[in-house]
Amino acid sequence: MSSYPRLLTTFTIANLVLVNGGKQSKILNLKEIINEYIEHRLVIIQKRTEYLQKKAKDRLHRVEGLLIALNDIDNVVNIIKSSKDTKEAKNKLKVTYKLSDIQVQSILSMPLSRLTNLEQQKLVDEQKSLHTSIEDYNKILKEKQVRLDIIKNDLIELNKKYGDDRKTEIKMVEHYEIKEIENIDLIKKETTIVIFTKNQYIKRISLEEYQ
Repeated sequence: MSSYPRLLTTFTIANLVLVNGGKQSKILNLKEIINEYIEHRLVIIQKRTEYLQKKAKDRLHRVEGLLIALNDIDNVVNIIKSSKDTKEAKNKLKVTYKLSDIQVQSILSMPLSRLTNLEQQKLVDEQKSLHTSIEDYNKILKEKQVRLDIIKNDLIELNKKYGDDRKTEIKMVEHYEIKEIENIDLIKKETTIVIFTKNQYIKRISLEEYQ
């Protein structure tokens, strides 16, 4: 026991880190660890953005095909109804409206009742939203600083979500009388056993340890 509690605790760690895409293990200092973390996050953000960008472009391609169909919905329905099979309908739609296989499939996969009841304004709004998202993704992929800002904002959010305030407070208290502590006050109160050995040594141990 001590009359002065510890205000600082030190411990050692082995900063063994996988670098170069996990191909090499290396002991790094604190600055190098931070740099490796940032580079890793940059790669993750790059891959995530590429995935989201591709997904948005695919959806935009389908939406644009549906808008083309809605602009001439009566003729589209006639083509589908008059075709002897799906293959013929697909070819007619591709030739007539210069659509891709994916766009034609999006049209033909819908029941006619749903196709004719599609709200054009919703598709137009979605088209605009997708264009905006794709532009944002392009900016993220082109500008490193944008990706660094994302890392910074993510860390700020993590700190808000999981960060803890200091558990202890150090305060100056006025008119507080500090009691003088004697050495005997620092001895833990417990039942002990005193042993006198044949070599004339005296040893004191706790009863719990002796048992």
